[in-house]
Amino acid sequence: MNLTKEIIKVSSKYQTPFLLVDPEIIKENYRKIKTSFQGVEVYYAIKANFDLRILKTLKDMGCGFEIASIGELKPLLKLKVNPSLIISSNPVKTPDFIKMAFKNKIKRFSFDSKVEIDKIVRFAPKSKVYARLEVSNIGSEWPLTKKFGLDLDSVIPLLKYAKKKKLDPYGLMFHVGSQCLNKFNWTKALKKCHYIFELAAKEKIHFKKINLGGGLPVKHTHETPTIEEIGQEVNKTIKKLFPKDVRIFIEPGRAMVGNAGILVTSVIGKAERKNTNWLFLDTGVFQGLMETIGGIKYKIETGKKSGVKKYMLAGPTCDSFDKMFSCYLANNLRVGDKLYILDAGAYTTCYASHFDGFNPPEVHFLKEKRARRDVIFSRSTNCASLD
Repeated sequence: MNLTKEIIKVSSKYQTPFLLVDPEIIKENYRKIKTSFQGVEVYYAIKANFDLRILKTLKDMGCGFEIASIGELKPLLKLKVNPSLIISSNPVKTPDFIKMAFKNKIKRFSFDSKVEIDKIVRFAPKSKVYARLEVSNIGSEWPLTKKFGLDLDSVIPLLKYAKKKKLDPYGLMFHVGSQCLNKFNWTKALKKCHYIFELAAKEKIHFKKINLGGGLPVKHTHETPTIEEIGQEVNKTIKKLFPKDVRIFIEPGRAMVGNAGILVTSVIGKAERKNTNWLFLDTGVFQGLMETIGGIKYKIETGKKSGVKKYMLAGPTCDSFDKMFSCYLANNLRVGDKLYILDAGAYTTCYASHFDGFNPPEVHFLKEKRARRDVIFSRSTNCASLD
């Protein structure tokens, strides 16, 4: 979402910090993913942002959902989402969650260990399961390797074990890493899936699905491959390697909601220490900007037309860990001025805590007609440039 005069006007109504969400952009993202990946079934990874209005927007579009916990299941039950549109790809699930999911007719789960298979057998017997593979995360800004994923030597024995235990090992899945900037990661992962397809067939295990996982990026401060470019590469690889009846799933989180939100925050303090200009905000690492500790940087606009100064951005808490990144912003910022953190719809409010007594950002939705939001500020508007 771009900063517009209308957004600045709307922002004046609310106490900072808050996340301003445009549901029309979420709808556009869903349609773009559906059309870019041929025959794909989309399951929104609700961990990215599980605001109930976002979930309802996507439910009304016909989108499915990927969940990992009881806390993520409950809002879907409240919305009466069809259980056939819910899957769980977290490879380490709590027993209580598996039991509750199965009780509500959810029967599709991932695994990457024998212990997980045993839990599913006990609490969700005869479910459909898919093995999560370890794949390259090179080029991802938020890697997910080491903690999850089966290597080549482990996957076939566990698939056979799952079948022996009367589960249905009907597919494979992988995750190329969150905010993946390398479109060929999907190609490499699909080639590994093809190899396992061949090995599994020799054991009379015939897969019916491939889950592409998440990882579709949002453009922050680096050039990123577009959803269309990734889709083109994936479509070409799937057509070359797999039979036509294999179903393709995808679990976008960031790509569904990231560019649909602006995190609005206020300046609460300034200081100069040892040639560093500090700018303190009423939101920080513990109130929504957790991903900055992993190196993700956001574009920031101020709505001011002036010269710039380099600042180190920091949050409001008393913890020295609560600092984000350096960037250039308007040199005449004062206490009370607003900053607009762009493309912050994903992994902000869901990460936020009440640490040090500061509340997480509230979520507000844009309701004005779309046409009123299309006048973008000129390039002379001050926007952060990063080191």
